[in-house]
Amino acid sequence: MAKLLIKVNGDKKNYNVEKLSIQMLLEKEQIKTNGVAIALNKVFIPKQKHSELFLQNNDEIEIITPSQGG
Repeated sequence: MAKLLIKVNGDKKNYNVEKLSIQMLLEKEQIKTNGVAIALNKVFIPKQKHSELFLQNNDEIEIITPSQGG
């Protein structure tokens, strides 16, 4: 089985899958998608594209979650 090496918020992670979409990655990492912004290789990816875009080896994902504070 193929392995994908993906950098997620700066951490290198291996996934034992042949295909991995952004949506699948978010589900594997148990990240809720409401209000979350995703950048793939420093390019913002709209939520509508999360299930269509499949990751490649050595891709970098930044998951930006809102925070509250003052």
